[in-house]
Amino acid sequence: MKIVMDTNVVLAALIKPNGLAALLIKALDREFLTNYTSEEGIHELILEIGILAEKGKLSSGWKRILARYFRGTVIVSPSVNFDISPDPDDNKWLEIAYEVRAEYILTWDNHLLGLRDLEKSLTLKDHVVKILKPIEFYREVLKQS
Repeated sequence: MKIVMDTNVVLAALIKPNGLAALLIKALDREFLTNYTSEEGIHELILEIGILAEKGKLSSGWKRILARYFRGTVIVSPSVNFDISPDPDDNKWLEIAYEVRAEYILTWDNHLLGLRDLEKSLTLKDHVVKILKPIEFYREVLKQS
């Protein structure tokens, strides 16, 4: 299953290693569940980790969780650009999802969540992706598997 984790999900795991976001990262195995990101996504993540580190908000085991994230993540270079989100920085997640034909984008971002229809889906050209909060993904997808 192909997913795209927004930076906010990864950061939540680094702050709260026993939370749902960390559980989702632990499930990344590149067989059943693979995460996809881009160089732009990695750059954003590194910047945000630096900010959290300065504020002393990272958990003691954050490096282990981050290593698990990278083991379960494939970095891609999107070839299609979208200008759909009210926040232009969020379009990268749509571009990644389209590039790999991901089934799900996991996020707590209100701009991305606001793009979904009643079925929690968004059509990107010829591809439909579900945009879910991590708890929705856990309840609707992982618990059913």
